[in-house]
Amino acid sequence: FLEYELLIIQRMVKRGWAVVVTDYEGFGTPGVHTYVNRLASGPAVLDAARAARQLPGTGLAPEGPVALYGYSQGGAATASAAELA
Repeated sequence: FLEYELLIIQRMVKRGWAVVVTDYEGFGTPGVHTYVNRLASGPAVLDAARAARQLPGTGLAPEGPVALYGYSQGGAATASAAELA
């Protein structure tokens, strides 16, 4: 992620929120990336949230509330995730 995204993440952490940043399918690998492909990015966001809830020692409730946030590609991904949830 970029430096400006780090500022937003730091604010969320200061508020006591658990933050997870997804790695989209194909990102950082050779070949075609699934940029703004809602069928790939939405499930990636939901999988990341589910994985975070299962991490031991986080204090996250398995059925607790989840908020989604994204900018640019992340905005499209969170919109897709909300549609699928």
